[in-house]
Amino acid sequence: MKQLEKQDVIEANKILCKEFGQQGVVINDDNLDFAVDQFNEKESTVIELARKIIQNHPFMEGNKRTAFVVYMYLNKVENSKNPLVTLPIIGVGLIEYTKRMLNDDLWYGWLKLLSEV
Repeated sequence: MKQLEKQDVIEANKILCKEFGQQGVVINDDNLDFAVDQFNEKESTVIELARKIIQNHPFMEGNKRTAFVVYMYLNKVENSKNPLVTLPIIGVGLIEYTKRMLNDDLWYGWLKLLSEV
């Protein structure tokens, strides 16, 4: 599987925060480095990565939304052996996936709910 890029996670957070009128700013770079490195080195799973983003709070705002989008994206990439599940996102990176979620009414509703929690 392709390595997760820290910069893509940061950009996804910026896109999500902009959509919801919040600040997409990294406040704990080390925590984000740790979460991404642990995932890339196969020392943590997708759900553990999402948990680290939520609990370690690397961003000023949008930690839950960012974790949700990263989780959904990586879950589909990891399950890429099933073309029916992943066909819409083949060749799509995390940034494009984030934008697509914001354009989809169903996902937008979930992201909006997460912004209110």
